[in-house]
Amino acid sequence: MQSKIIKVLIAGIPNSGKSTIVSELSGVAIKTANYPGTTVSISKVEYSIDGVKVSIIDLPGTYSLRANMMDEAVAAREILRGDYDGIIVVGSALEPEQTLYLLIQILELGKPAILILNMMDMALRRGFHYNINELSRALGIPILPAIAVRDVGMKQLKDLIVRIHEVKQGNVNVVNYGKLEKYIETLTSALGVSRGLAIEILAGNPILMELIGNSVSNDYVKQIVEKACKEIGDLDNYIKSMRWKTARELTRKFVVKGVASSISKYDELFMNPRYGPLLSILLLFAIAETIFLALEPLVNLLSAALDSIPINAIIAQYVNNELMQSLIVDGVWSGVTTLIDFIPYVFGVAFLIAFIEDSG
Repeated sequence: MQSKIIKVLIAGIPNSGKSTIVSELSGVAIKTANYPGTTVSISKVEYSIDGVKVSIIDLPGTYSLRANMMDEAVAAREILRGDYDGIIVVGSALEPEQTLYLLIQILELGKPAILILNMMDMALRRGFHYNINELSRALGIPILPAIAVRDVGMKQLKDLIVRIHEVKQGNVNVVNYGKLEKYIETLTSALGVSRGLAIEILAGNPILMELIGNSVSNDYVKQIVEKACKEIGDLDNYIKSMRWKTARELTRKFVVKGVASSISKYDELFMNPRYGPLLSILLLFAIAETIFLALEPLVNLLSAALDSIPINAIIAQYVNNELMQSLIVDGVWSGVTTLIDFIPYVFGVAFLIAFIEDSG
């Protein structure tokens, strides 16, 4: 049995299902939501897979290692620091170009990596078809199609995590930077860093500068960067454009966008531009009426219970001033009881809306 804890990062574009995957792997509920940037701080979960201790670090969602927001900076800092055994890149099968753009940056760091293409069911319904085997061969890493909410692909992922040391680094040369290649090679040799770190130095990534500080401040490195700038121009934009070009080429080659499967009859009704909005309003009205009719007996019972409390006598026993008595009874108590009366309605509406959302 392995005594060392395997440390694995989980990174990915926002709203790709990273936290859901962590929950499925460990059985620990991680907060998720349907909007980008839910995970702002780092979530850490430690557990065992087949007797092997694993530490999973769930990073905030990020589109790039060149951070534009605080949550992206947190993720970029941990990835560039390199203090892990391997990295799981969670991508959305609905956004292949964006997923591959982030993956390219991570591959260049030379760490063992696994790509999870999540939400494959939705991608298939929208006409996306992936050549997984050929894409895996081109990138040099394992690629797992997954549907995290249904536990599809999670068993294979667990098997790969415990064998992360057997996963080789991917294709670090997946992007050909053309005339920048000679400068990348020079920095890689001079500093003894990975290809990815050399590229980020040339791009002037502020997160990397913060991490390695004095290593990039010597005159020799500055001369290399300045020489590259004179020949190529804006290095940051040049690097971004070459990465995007490669991501698009990989998408065109290995991802086929066919005809989306027909939507359900409910989608056809509610998404119709003519009468869809009216049907949506009628649905919400029906929900409200159903809740009020169904929960009215409970609310009446709750209201009767509150009215049975002799609040006037209780307040009069402790407060002599009539003005204060009126403030407490007619103001504070009346407001609190009104709020309590509405609680069943609030929970009822939330329950029905959640049911509609989960039904699709």
